[in-house]
Amino acid sequence: MFGLAYVLLPFADIPPAEAIAASLARFQRGQRGDVPDEWLRFHDETAHFREMHEARFTFTRDKGLRISGGDSWYLDSSAVLAEMERRGKSEWTVCFAQVEPDLGRFAERFLRPFERHPVTGGFGRWLNALGEWDWWDLGGCFDGAITGAPRHGVRSRAAFSSGPSLGRAAFETLANALEEACGQEPNPGSTC
Repeated sequence: MFGLAYVLLPFADIPPAEAIAASLARFQRGQRGDVPDEWLRFHDETAHFREMHEARFTFTRDKGLRISGGDSWYLDSSAVLAEMERRGKSEWTVCFAQVEPDLGRFAERFLRPFERHPVTGGFGRWLNALGEWDWWDLGGCFDGAITGAPRHGVRSRAAFSSGPSLGRAAFETLANALEEACGQEPNPGSTC
């Protein structure tokens, strides 16, 4: 099993790292202020916010905040902790729809910052639609391994990256084991 990746660059006076960064720029993960506005598309999370609004959560203060009962990605833990403090509770089981019936007020009070769509009124964020591919470290863009501009706050090892990779190492081990078991070797001149 072999995985191949190709980057085609025209002959130019631009250093390769800059040319690669420029070719991958359109795939940059970002929101308003990170990328040009024409790249943005509204990522509507209204249905997800509604599910959180109607779910039953249990919050437990324990060296931070432990959360159970549903997906809590968008919850603002500091707002939840402040509400628990106000109520004098170290454990709080709640259905937010009963505490704050209005979905908009719930979102303002208990969720991380979001934007409202100017036409639909939906809750979400303006994101680069192609930016989801940056998560896969296209050409090392996300971790900066190829471009030479390491990005802070980013995992140093990723499943797919231009740098060291535990995932790639596992696939290489598997490929080598299969080659040995089947008595096959890669074709001469092939690249892995």
